[in-house]
Amino acid sequence: AVAHTVEDQAETFLLRLIRGAGPRGLAGIRPRAGRVVRPLIEIRRAELRSWIAERGHSFREDASNADLSIPRNRVRHELLPYLAQHFSPGIVEVLAREAAIARDDEAYMGGKAIDLAGLIVLRETDSDDGGPRVRVDPIALTSLPSALGSRVARMALDLGAPGRFAGFEHVARFLGFARSARPGGSLSLPGQQAVRLEQEIVLEPAPPRRAADRGSNSFRFPLSIPGEVVLAAQGWTVEAAEEPPQAAGEAGELAVRVLASAVQFPLVVRSRAPGDVVRPAGMMGRRKKLQDLFVDRKVPRALRDSVPLVVDATGRIVWVVGEPVAEGFRPGGASAGVIFLKARRLGGPG
Repeated sequence: AVAHTVEDQAETFLLRLIRGAGPRGLAGIRPRAGRVVRPLIEIRRAELRSWIAERGHSFREDASNADLSIPRNRVRHELLPYLAQHFSPGIVEVLAREAAIARDDEAYMGGKAIDLAGLIVLRETDSDDGGPRVRVDPIALTSLPSALGSRVARMALDLGAPGRFAGFEHVARFLGFARSARPGGSLSLPGQQAVRLEQEIVLEPAPPRRAADRGSNSFRFPLSIPGEVVLAAQGWTVEAAEEPPQAAGEAGELAVRVLASAVQFPLVVRSRAPGDVVRPAGMMGRRKKLQDLFVDRKVPRALRDSVPLVVDATGRIVWVVGEPVAEGFRPGGASAGVIFLKARRLGGPG
């Protein structure tokens, strides 16, 4: 049993709403999840503290709960009190009720989607290269209402690459592929690729990288928050989140903090392009050709096309993977609105 309270539920709902979560995310913290139960999920935090005090019990307060650079703490100490004072004194219970409604709706729609997936999605025995192969009926999939089609599509992607993140953009791209791809067409997705055959789509493990592939092709993919872009040919994954990546400590060469207010969204992960310039950290805002930066850093010519760049909607380079975040995007101190970017080489730790 864990001691989440109704405030934790309200905070989770707001955090996920701000990030653009769908019904599954807005369902919030489940009162029971497997062997984990949350018996206090409908109790106010003040009630719990009062109960503890009346009985003379002690408890420990995590000092990090006061750190306003953490999004949940800003929601807890700033946003929720503001909403309670200026909009609704009962906002915590309202948000918890909305989470319960979303949870009930998701349970019903999820059950329907599971039934439909049994008719539309077929997981075969493992393919020759050791991964799962999933077959999907594209006509049946795209004939579903969007609320069910997106759920069935996500189930198919989860079957094809267990444990890999499939976000809204991935599901939308896959559904678009199912509607319009011609036989022989393919689509790269996290940990897998979709191939259109005459009557079906096959999801199979992404092909292994070949040395000849590295740096041979340009790439450009949207990066959602939270989200992940998998660059199988280049050997990288790039992730974005509003909270620190679980495995990251101090921001270093492969994990950086970005000031959200300095960025024009959406973000994109792409390869270099002619004329690219960057404002490297420590150069007082002066611009430098990306080509010159690579030369200074002694990046081999054959690898330069494979270095991921995180770019905002205006085309400004926010981060060259392997370098500090660009000047103008670095947060100062305990800045509010921080995005965490992390890059990891495939086949090794991040």
